[in-house]
Amino acid sequence: MVPGNFPLGCFAIYLTTYETKDKSQYDSAGCLKWLNEFSEFYNQKLQFEIQRLRGIHPHANIIYADYYNAALPLYHHPTKFGFTGLKSCCGKGGPYNYNASETCGKPGVLACDDPSKYISWDGLHLTEAAYGLIADVFKMSITITEVAFDFNIVKVFGLCKLSFELGFRSELRITRVPFPVTITTIM
Repeated sequence: MVPGNFPLGCFAIYLTTYETKDKSQYDSAGCLKWLNEFSEFYNQKLQFEIQRLRGIHPHANIIYADYYNAALPLYHHPTKFGFTGLKSCCGKGGPYNYNASETCGKPGVLACDDPSKYISWDGLHLTEAAYGLIADVFKMSITITEVAFDFNIVKVFGLCKLSFELGFRSELRITRVPFPVTITTIM
C-alpha cells in the first residue's frame, strides 16, 4: 500500500508558517488553497508512477491509499466528526495553537484536556481520533473489496457506489459520503 499525501494546507504547522492576511489564499474551511493544490499535484504524480510500476510488475498488487480525500472532510466539516477545527491539541500560542519554537513536549507547552476533539495533535501529526476515522475508511474499503460481488454490501454501508471493470486490471471505486476511496488491484 502506497500512501498519498494529506491535505497539507490544513495542517497547523503550515497554516502558521505561511499565514497571510490575504483571505483569498484560504478555502472555506480555512485551509491554504495553494498548499492543498500542491498536495493534489503530488498525489496525481504518485498515482501516475504507481500505474507505471503496475505495468512493469503486472503480478504485484500495488494499492494507492488516498489519504488526501480520506482526511479532507475532517477539516471541512470538523463538527460533523466531533472535532473543534484547525487548532492543535498540544502546542502554545497563535491562532492554531502552534509555535515552531515552543513545540509539544517542551516545558510549559501543554496538551489539551480531550485530544479526541482535535484533528491535529501537535500541528504536524494527527490525533488518534483522526487517524482512527481515516483507518475506518480504509478498513471499510478492504471489507468491500473482499466482498465486491456481494451487492448486499450497499445496504450494509449505506450510501455507497460500487463500480467494477472486468479485465486484467480491475478498479473498485467506493464513494461513501463524505469519504471517497479508490482501490485498484491487478487480477
